[in-house]
Amino acid sequence: MSAEGLTSDSAAPQRRRSTGQNSLNETAHRASGSEADHLLHIVAIQTITRKRAMRATNTETPWESPTSSLRELVQASQKDDLFTQRVIHDLRDNSGEASRTLYSLDEDRLLLYKRRLYIPQQRALIEELINLHHDDQLAGH
Repeated sequence: MSAEGLTSDSAAPQRRRSTGQNSLNETAHRASGSEADHLLHIVAIQTITRKRAMRATNTETPWESPTSSLRELVQASQKDDLFTQRVIHDLRDNSGEASRTLYSLDEDRLLLYKRRLYIPQQRALIEELINLHHDDQLAGH
């Protein structure tokens, strides 16, 4: 077998692998592009810093009603959240879809879901609240 034949034979599988790899890269790039767009959107809507969330939750006690500082932070967050505003609008106009039956407004016009305070997609606040309730001794962890 000649050296030329070896080069030729070994190059063909290399090309096939490369073509398959390019196809995988293109698919991954397309998927990561849409995922990246979604992640950028999530980052863009974050208005509450970790420090602000910690201040609002440091006086909270698990299993009790939210304090006024937490309610004020949630209220400000709900005002900036498009989904929350759409649901509130639907509830006020009584034009809500059947899926809105689990939502209601409290006396301060805060959005509730299943009679509990609805927390918009604010990662820092959600994580602080999860930590507060998860780290509680009564939670069993």
